[in-house]
This record gives sequence, structure tokens and C-alpha cells, in this order.
Amino acid sequence: MFALDLPLPKIGPVAAREFCRAEGPEKILSDESETTYGREVPYRHVIDMEVKVKHPDGTIVPQEMIDYQPMTYTGSRGADFNKLGKMLEDRSLVQITAIENCITRCYNLRDLIDLSLIEAEKDYFVFRTPEGQSDYFTPLDTGTIVLSPEHNDGAGRLERVQWCVKDESKLKMPSE
Repeated sequence: MFALDLPLPKIGPVAAREFCRAEGPEKILSDESETTYGREVPYRHVIDMEVKVKHPDGTIVPQEMIDYQPMTYTGSRGADFNKLGKMLEDRSLVQITAIENCITRCYNLRDLIDLSLIEAEKDYFVFRTPEGQSDYFTPLDTGTIVLSPEHNDGAGRLERVQWCVKDESKLKMPSE
């Protein structure tokens, strides 16, 4: 399942987590107590987490939450988030501009979520490359895609990410 960036329901984080566990991860309550649906995909799972939240008055309190993260994946498909991005671009739902050498894309998160739900219903590998093509990514019309140096992500996994630049010859790579 892909994560939906929604506020926790007014019923509280523990009750929200238990609701998601009882109803299945495809149902998530929004702040307005409306149900938002996600799609179950076989390569993601629910992780219970305890985080620290800093309040405006400076106090830090522990908070339980759930997150949807990739499971260890042994298939031959890589991640390809450009596929949905290209679909949004083709629907004129993305604003594209350059900031110095960086190409930036801005879009409404709700548009991405709505499109993701529709496309994942047809093919739950919508976030992945075609079978056997783990290094493939969907090309975009504006900018040049360059892979970053290898580094550890927030979970400690080695990864390379895509950067979209205006002029690859002007790219200054960080020292490895």
C-alpha cells in the first residue's frame, strides 16, 4: 500500500491505528471523519512506530503512528514514480519550472492520490518498472534525469535517487 499523507482522525492516533488494523490498511480516516481508500499492494506493509512530536509550546510528547513501508522486495521491478508523474503532466496537472539547474514539478497531492487509486486498481505495479527492467524509469518531457551517488536512505538502505536537471553538464556531484 502506498502512504497517504492525511491528518489523523479526531478519534486519536491509537484509535486510528486500531481502526486501520481492524478495517484493513485500505481504509484510512481523514480529519473530517470521511473515509479515504487506498489500495493494497503486495510489496508494502504496515509498520507500528513511536515518534516524538514537538508542540508549539516546545513540549515534546511521544505519539504512536503507523506507516506503510516497502517490504524486502526480491522481484525484478524497480521503483518508477515518474509513471504517475507523467500521467499527471499529460493531464496538465503539474506546474514545471527551473530553479537554477534544477527542474521542479509542483502538483496537488490530492490529484496524485486520486490518480494513484484509479491506476493501482488497474495495475498494482503502477509504482514499479516493467518486469525484468529494474533500471528503467519513465522518461519525462522536461529536463534530464541523472542518478545521484549511492547513499543511505532514512531507513539505512543503500539507494540512488533521480535528479532532474536542466543541463547535465552543469551538474556538480557531491563528493562521495
